[in-house]
Amino acid sequence: LEPSDTLLEAGLPIGEVTTTSRDGTLRIWNPATGVCDRTLSSAEPVYLTSFSPDGLFFSTQSAGDFEARICNKETGECERMLVGHSDLVMSARYAPSVRGYHWR
Repeated sequence: LEPSDTLLEAGLPIGEVTTTSRDGTLRIWNPATGVCDRTLSSAEPVYLTSFSPDGLFFSTQSAGDFEARICNKETGECERMLVGHSDLVMSARYAPSVRGYHWR
């Protein structure tokens, strides 16, 4: 993955690093070794990612639609669509966790 292909990087709470790309992949890297531990694929370019405070879910946005998605980190499956924007979603972030509250 060339640096010019990467549109946004975001760190996971557990110390991993993620990259997203126009090639439709989200890669999870081990920063100590520089090895890609996992690749999740999409038919569309992936422009952003943000991980839930517990590291189990991530939000992402792909080109060509006005929706963000909440996906399961282990399976890559979309668990919830965030619908309502009338133009491209430019950012999606989780709020810091609050003791006793779980988003699910």
